[in-house]
Amino acid sequence: MSEAAQAINVSEWKELRAELEEVSDKRNRLQTENNRLKALMQLTQKECDQAKNELRDMTAERDAALADVRLQLAAKSVIIAERDAAERERTESRAEVVRLRAERDAVSEQLARAKEVADMFEQENKALQDTVRQLRAKQVHDDLPGLLCAIHLAVEQARELI
Repeated sequence: MSEAAQAINVSEWKELRAELEEVSDKRNRLQTENNRLKALMQLTQKECDQAKNELRDMTAERDAALADVRLQLAAKSVIIAERDAAERERTESRAEVVRLRAERDAVSEQLARAKEVADMFEQENKALQDTVRQLRAKQVHDDLPGLLCAIHLAVEQARELI
């Protein structure tokens, strides 16, 4: 094989190697970002679950408190001041429920945004996989020296790991 043909093959190999390194670097960055987003999504889901539990507990407490007030009102004559106090408590409980719902909605919105970002990264990962498939489709000339063939096999194995 002439030196010019070898130089072209070496040049092609270097280009493929550089492209493989770029794809590997990008895959690593995406994997790191995906891991970070996954942790963020898990934290957001945990916070959402906690907010739901708190809301459920507060609703149960409010319902129990209201039931107690109603029993007391039925058992004895309650003066207007006591009724007003119970009404204020109920109003405060409703305000707390509204606040918790708003927090839950905010957490749900954050979770939706995190899912959108995760979907975006998934699409980018698919695009990278397509690029890797295209690189695999390129064929290396059969007359390469033994060293270049060994390097080509190493590149193919690296691609399979990606």
